[in-house]
Amino acid sequence: MPGARLDSKSMAQRAAQEVTAGEAVAIGSGLPTAIPSTLPADTGVWVF
Repeated sequence: MPGARLDSKSMAQRAAQEVTAGEAVAIGSGLPTAIPSTLPADTGVWVF
């Protein structure tokens, strides 16, 4: 598998790049709960 392994914070930051303004995102438990903390406050994303 190419590339370096990502730590949890890096994985959350990478997943957050897929979220766009105006989206509503349902997150699960575990690692997905770290995604909102990596989003800028003004993104307009609804997390539930």
